[in-house]
Amino acid sequence: MTTSTTTPQIDDRTSADIIWATIQDLHTQGQVCSRSELQAITGLKMTIIDDHVSRLIDDGRLRRIRDGVFAPMMCRPEPEAVSMTELPEGLVIIEAGDQQLRVNEATARRIARMFQGYAMQFSNMQAQHDMGAILTEFTVRNRHQADEILELRKVVQQLQKRVQDGDAGQMSLIG
Repeated sequence: MTTSTTTPQIDDRTSADIIWATIQDLHTQGQVCSRSELQAITGLKMTIIDDHVSRLIDDGRLRRIRDGVFAPMMCRPEPEAVSMTELPEGLVIIEAGDQQLRVNEATARRIARMFQGYAMQFSNMQAQHDMGAILTEFTVRNRHQADEILELRKVVQQLQKRVQDGDAGQMSLIG
């Protein structure tokens, strides 16, 4: 009888890599990606998750859907080269990567009508992606402005205190 012992695999990835991979996996599966879900899957502390999620949002790799829920910015693989050639005799050659399709003009028009749905879907996806990018940029700017406002409020409070202290000194001269 032989017994085999296996040593547990140690994950060499950083917590940032683990969190990013988990976010991508959840998104690919169509599941909601939330702080609590990340914590349950990764076992990492909530403070570590929050820190990395904030960095990913600031870097533009992640967008916030609502408080505690987020999704990765659209990442697609490099597209293949696509071309279409119209020959004088009415033949249309469509090439995508290594594939080649030779059709007549009527068939090309039918294919174009069928691809209208894909074109509309792409347009909608691009608009959603652009809005997500704009929202992320707006959120970052808003955060910077909130920090600036906080600093300005501190300055105003300091100035008000100095004015009040100055008024008390002036009033003591009168009385």
